[in-house]
Amino acid sequence: MSTRVQFELPPRVNPAYSSAAVITTTQDDPLDEDDDEQLLSMIVAERQYRRVKIKCLIIMSLSTFLITLSIVYKILAFESHKIQRFSSIYHPAYEIISHNHLNEYNADFVLLYHKKTRAELLVYLPSTISNQERTNNDTLSQSSPLQERVFGISFRTKPMDNTGVPHILEHSVLSGSKKYPVKEPFLHLMKGSLHTFLNAMTYNDRTVYPVASRNSKDFVNLMSVYLDAVFHPLCVEKGGEWIFQKEGWRYDFLDTAEGDNTTTATSMNRSNDTTHHHRQIMQYKGVVYSEMMGVYSDPDSVLQRKSEALLFPDTTYHYDSGGDPFFIPTLSYENFTNFYHKYYHPSNAKIFLTGDTMDILDAMERIDSYLKTFTLNRNSRSDSIIPFQTKRFNEPKKERIPYAVSELTITEGQHMFTITWLLNDQHLNAKTELAFLVLDQLLLGNPSSILRQTLEKSQLGTSIIGNGLSTGLLQMSFAIGMKGVKKEKVLDLESLILQTLSKIVVDGFDNQDIAAALNSLEFRVSDSIFRLAVNGR
Repeated sequence: MSTRVQFELPPRVNPAYSSAAVITTTQDDPLDEDDDEQLLSMIVAERQYRRVKIKCLIIMSLSTFLITLSIVYKILAFESHKIQRFSSIYHPAYEIISHNHLNEYNADFVLLYHKKTRAELLVYLPSTISNQERTNNDTLSQSSPLQERVFGISFRTKPMDNTGVPHILEHSVLSGSKKYPVKEPFLHLMKGSLHTFLNAMTYNDRTVYPVASRNSKDFVNLMSVYLDAVFHPLCVEKGGEWIFQKEGWRYDFLDTAEGDNTTTATSMNRSNDTTHHHRQIMQYKGVVYSEMMGVYSDPDSVLQRKSEALLFPDTTYHYDSGGDPFFIPTLSYENFTNFYHKYYHPSNAKIFLTGDTMDILDAMERIDSYLKTFTLNRNSRSDSIIPFQTKRFNEPKKERIPYAVSELTITEGQHMFTITWLLNDQHLNAKTELAFLVLDQLLLGNPSSILRQTLEKSQLGTSIIGNGLSTGLLQMSFAIGMKGVKKEKVLDLESLILQTLSKIVVDGFDNQDIAAALNSLEFRVSDSIFRLAVNGR
């Protein structure tokens, strides 16, 4: 709503007859009284017009000044709020790169970097009432019992073979460190801490070490153990090869003839010049080796890993960061330690923090105590950069992979089939990413989705596999297929998938279905925000 004021002004007087004009009279043409009164009235009108004009200019100038003053006040108030918020997490070893406030989460995100090593630090600062009270009262020692305290450090790890070195390192660094030289510190934390989350994960292109606790002292202890584990692990020090052998792979002798990947060895007793042969079984062992043997016995896992290897022939995603049991025993201890020193450096690290102001300040100090012992290593980060896989297939690439199945039956097929598409070979903007999410919801998101419904009604397989859109890697992909397919129906399934997608391209989607997909995505985001609020995060 707006208000408009209109001024009624007298008509402007011709400048030729203004009060500054010179009027010449003669005796032959005397100026009568009517003309004199008319001239006087014109002069008065001109003066009134000038007064009104000056008043209008004053009012307009005053309005402009007040509006400008209001804008400046709001800007200064906003900047003052930011200064007040972020000055509380100031630390001389770090420099703020950016900060943003997300109203949906009622929280601030502050991105910093460590000045000496360029390690990135992301701080999630909830705008809770308790935080505001502690800021106003300068009582930072008070802590909210509901506030989740989270620390995480990740390194971009780029494997270039299938030996599983990132996975073996993830296990090994948590098997003792310089400050905590115990055999299994991770198991001690699992049993004796008040953690709400405690784990370590190896992804295709990164290794992550997150911990969380709602107890301040417990959080400090967890963070201290993890920092010392990733920056001073015993597994890469002199005498640490036994950790590599325990967690990665080793030869072991058994007295039983059962077991996979075995060879025989002969022992000889020469005490009385008689040779006694004692047959022993040599077998590969190791925590990661055994874990991946189980993974590679699962057909669904093998199919997913082989699909990614075909889709990314030129990048690190071609290799299995978890390790292929066939290649794990080819990893040497030297390559293991070289990989650690190449990627486990602060310059290649990203650190995440959330909690109360005091927790964050204390964590920043503890993190700096480790980081400042290192120097900047630009190669560590540049060497870990992952390039985009270009779309260079002229036609679909097909491959058949055998796997162990249960006993074949007449009524049920044992084949599995998927088609996987690489969706992008460059960074996508937010609008395009959202479009892919909506499209995935429309195709497979609910029982009435057209692609999902078509495959389920086809009876060409027992269940859908592929899981649709994948967003966990640098590039998006979309996979769809079925398991329990009879051999003679594999080509029919491929044709059905392609025909359904072609039909969608022509017919499009119903507007109501699009609106429903958007609502579903919005509800999913809102639900996650609500759960964060309930959990005090």
